[in-house]
Amino acid sequence: MTDHQEVLGPRLTKGEARPLETQAKRHYRAAGRNLARFAADLRRLQDGEAHLTRGFSSFGAYAEHTFDGLSAANAKKISIQGAVLLALEDHGRISLDEQTSQLPGATGLRALAVVMSQHGEETMLAIYDKASQLRPGRAVVDSTVNLAVHGLLAPAPTLDTPPRITTRHPQPATSRSTSTTRSPTRTTTTIRSKTPKPSTSCTTA
Repeated sequence: MTDHQEVLGPRLTKGEARPLETQAKRHYRAAGRNLARFAADLRRLQDGEAHLTRGFSSFGAYAEHTFDGLSAANAKKISIQGAVLLALEDHGRISLDEQTSQLPGATGLRALAVVMSQHGEETMLAIYDKASQLRPGRAVVDSTVNLAVHGLLAPAPTLDTPPRITTRHPQPATSRSTSTTRSPTRTTTTIRSKTPKPSTSCTTA
């Protein structure tokens, strides 16, 4: 037994791990549903301008004051997720109150919130429907949302015009004579001016 095992205690057996896993899954599902309900409630508060009723200038400041440990940035993110859940419920995709209703997973909910922020409610609903078909009976997660986005929002491939094939006819071979190019020799010409001789004339007395 190593020192690490002595600190953590004995390893769980399969018989001990299975019931603990079942209990953890039950708590996880309950926590996820409660978080979804909280997100929907937070969105209703924002849409109803509860922060103004309570005398706060912004919803983030109101959320920080009202809910211990919740930052304004996280309140904004959760509120957007709440808008997704309310839209899904309004269109009959989910039910926040029915325990048997399959809600989107945490990662799937965040991915759907991004889709709705960028492309609108109708596109988000179409993406959700497509993602649900990829995982029948299971929660929608980010991987299935990404696959649905790729299938529905990816641009259609464009048919490129094939390149024009240019046929080049061979040119007849021409003989080239090799000539030696000589650099011209600069010739300097000196022009000497001749002074004209004075003319001699005879004068007859």
